Amino acid sequence: IPTTTVSGGGCNIIMGTNISYGGGLPGATPVNTPRGWLGKLTFIPASPCIDPPTAGTPTATASTICTGQSTIISLTGGTGGTGQSYQWESSTVSGGPYTTGPTTASITVSPTSDTYYRCTVTCGSNSSTSSEILITVPLPFPGGFYTIDNTLSTGGGNFASFAEAVSAIACGISGPIVFDVAPGTGPYNEQVTIPQIGGASATNTITFNGYNETLTFNATGSSYHTFGLNGADYIRVNDLNIVGTGTTALVGHLWNNADNNIFTNCTFTAPANGTSTTQVPFSCSGSEISATTAGLSG
Repeated sequence: IPTTTVSGGGCNIIMGTNISYGGGLPGATPVNTPRGWLGKLTFIPASPCIDPPTAGTPTATASTICTGQSTIISLTGGTGGTGQSYQWESSTVSGGPYTTGPTTASITVSPTSDTYYRCTVTCGSNSSTSSEILITVPLPFPGGFYTIDNTLSTGGGNFASFAEAVSAIACGISGPIVFDVAPGTGPYNEQVTIPQIGGASATNTITFNGYNETLTFNATGSSYHTFGLNGADYIRVNDLNIVGTGTTALVGHLWNNADNNIFTNCTFTAPANGTSTTQVPFSCSGSEISATTAGLSG
C-alpha cells in the first residue's frame, strides 16, 4: 500500500504501511506486527464560523461526581468553525451571578459542591449563550445504622441490595456506618464491589453485619469476585456467607491496596473443580481478575 498524506489547516494525516507500530517504546522492538490503514478517510478542513452562532446545549461525561473527581463538559448541537470563541461561566446558583472560566471548546471541572455551568460562543460581532448544566456533588453519607432488606424498597434508612448500600456511600462518609442485613431475607444474588471510600478511617469504619445470610454470584464476565474490595479500607464484615458459583470465582477478593479490613465469622465458598487461579475462596492480589498477581493488597 503506498504512503498517502492528507493535509489541511496545518494538519497532516499519513496513511500507509509501516508508519505506526503497536507496543514498545520509541527505539524498542514492537511486540505487534506493523499495520497500515485499510479503509476510507475523508478529511475536511474547518470552515469559517457562522455569524450569528448557535451555542448549543452543554453535556457532561458525568453529571454527578464525588468530591475530588472530574467531568468533561462540552457543547452539542451548536455551530463551529474557525474564528469561533468560547467563554465558560460557572455559578453555585441557577441564573448566576457567574464566575468566568476557561475559553476552550470543552472544559474539565472538579467542583466541590453543586455547580451550574454555561458557555457563551462568539463569531464576529454576535454571541449566543447556552443553557445551564448542573453538576451535582453529593454530600458525604451521614454515619449511623442502616438496614439491607430486599423485601423492602430502598429509602428511610433501608437498602434493597448490597449494591445500593455501597452506592450510597460511594462519595464518602461523615461517620462510622453499620449495615445490618435483615435475617431471613437472603440469599442476595449480586456482585458487590466496594471502592475506596472517602472519610473511612479506623474511627469511621464501614460494617456489614450479615446475620448468617448468604451473598452469592455467578461470574460470567471479566470480573470474577462475589465480594470485592477495590482499594477499600476499614471495611468490617461479620457473619456473612459469601459464595461464588461460576467457573471463574474469586469469591472474596481484595486488590488495589485494599487494607485494614476485617472479616469475622464469615464463610467463603468456591466450586471445588476449578484451578487454583480462577476458583479461590479468598484472595489478595495486585489484580482484579487474578488471585496470584503480585501487588500490594491485604
